[in-house]
Amino acid sequence: MSATFAMNNAGIFYSPYGWWFDGSTYVETNSSGSYYSTVFTGTSYAQAFDVSPNAPQAAGNYPYVSWSIDHAPWQGVQLTSSTTSVTLGTGLASGSHAIKFWVTATVADDRWLTPVSVVRLTQITLDTGGTLTLPSTLSTLGDGGIQPGNMLVYGASVDEGDQNLGATSGIPSNQDSSQSYAVALAWAFGCELGLIAYGGQGWIQAGIGNVPAFANSWSYYYNGVSRLVGGLLSPPPNYIIISEGQLDSGLTSGEVASTLQAIAAAAPNAKIFVLCWDIASVPNTNILQQGVIASGLPNAYFINTGTYFVVPPNFGTTQQADYVDEGGHWRINGHAIYGPIVAQQMGAALATPAVINRVTNQYFYNDPEP
Repeated sequence: MSATFAMNNAGIFYSPYGWWFDGSTYVETNSSGSYYSTVFTGTSYAQAFDVSPNAPQAAGNYPYVSWSIDHAPWQGVQLTSSTTSVTLGTGLASGSHAIKFWVTATVADDRWLTPVSVVRLTQITLDTGGTLTLPSTLSTLGDGGIQPGNMLVYGASVDEGDQNLGATSGIPSNQDSSQSYAVALAWAFGCELGLIAYGGQGWIQAGIGNVPAFANSWSYYYNGVSRLVGGLLSPPPNYIIISEGQLDSGLTSGEVASTLQAIAAAAPNAKIFVLCWDIASVPNTNILQQGVIASGLPNAYFINTGTYFVVPPNFGTTQQADYVDEGGHWRINGHAIYGPIVAQQMGAALATPAVINRVTNQYFYNDPEP
């Protein structure tokens, strides 16, 4: 015998901004990096899937998911055309167990119009008498519960972890979004993470898989389905990180400013950070900086993270290959370097208000005068 639970059960905590609910029927995401957590009772745990949206995909492009029970080593599996349910835990000791479930890769095919490249969850199955309850909300930083704040990270392929496991871009088996720098960055600020990143996307550059440019997509889960509730991002984000721009051509500061103003209207209390790598292949550094200034937003900052995207600090070309893959995407250890760099620079910006055009070593940030 067993007990089943709909995916809108109140005992499940979902990462913010990336999951869309079809009532009690299913919940789905097209964003690598979406996750959920819950505390369950019993000796087994099974997650049911609906893979019918994935049918147009080649077998190698089906999504990957991973999970950890009671903080044990992570396990993972690629979904297939015949997947209906995956047993995530069995033979467990009776009593309560914590589980975190992660969408590690949804890439390659249509992520927007139908969409095709999604993970759709339909129900959870436990032992008879099993229960689901929310993890506790943490009052301080640490493991074992829900972080008190929320961080929304928008980005492109590197941000969702493309190629952090292998040399070929756009292959789900080469990607693990749970190893993105954004995860550690959110935790550094006591936040749960909403990671919305699409390969190939820029402020005005459309992404791979029919995803529109960031300026036209930030407020949508996918085509025609708004992410906003009453015109606002929900839950209210404490921080918004925008890591776009390295793929844009023809971007103007006015386009940056107007997009930032629209985002700020949907998250009036959020601190907004625009990131850019100051390297020869990224022509938009000054445009992004001027766009932040032109927005006139008191809570908007521009951070120039220097050359870390291509060459980690103090590494020559031989050592660089250990941290950056052939396509210019970080390996896992490259993400581990970059996350603390961004956290340090965000902290410096927040600690020094009303500073204009301050350049310190590898970063620049702007906070307009009040």
